[in-house]
This record gives sequence, structure tokens and C-alpha cells, in this order.
Amino acid sequence: MTVRLTDKEFITAFKQYPSIEAMAKGTGLNIRGIYSRRKNMEAKHGILLEASRPPPKPRSASAFSAALPSHSLAQGGEIVNRCSHSPTGGVGGVIDVT
Repeated sequence: MTVRLTDKEFITAFKQYPSIEAMAKGTGLNIRGIYSRRKNMEAKHGILLEASRPPPKPRSASAFSAALPSHSLAQGGEIVNRCSHSPTGGVGGVIDVT
């Protein structure tokens, strides 16, 4: 059975659910359909329908520094790009430039 919501019902449901996935489960609508209709509703009514997301998990500085080798910037090192698209082929870390 196809679920049909009026524009007003869709906007109310969109604001009611904590995420698009929850809205899909709660209303029986297809996730891709929700994204498409959201885009159309924003253009049609000139509004912004923001999907709520849980806040990101906090990260500590130690999580990043633990991944670096024993050299540090304070010891005269330099951070090298770790991107696999880099000319170094993804090799990265801190190198000694002294």
C-alpha cells in the first residue's frame, strides 16, 4: 500500500522524527522518496527542512597524537600528507627536517 501525506503532514512528520531513517520506519515511506520530497518541498515552499542528527562523539587530542610516530613538531618535524592520492602514495607521518 502506498503511503500518501499532504505537504503539511509531510513537514510535520519531518520535524517530528529525529532522523530521516526514523521517519521512513515510522511513516512507511521510502528513504529515497523522503529525500526527494524534502528537496521538492524546500523549493516549492521556500523553506529549509533540516534533518536532525545526533551530536558527534567528542574526540580527544590524544587520539590524534597516538597515531603519530615518536618525532614531534616541537622536535623540528613536519607533518606529511597521508592521502592515498598524494604524490608520495599515501606515505605520511612526521619527518625530521632539521
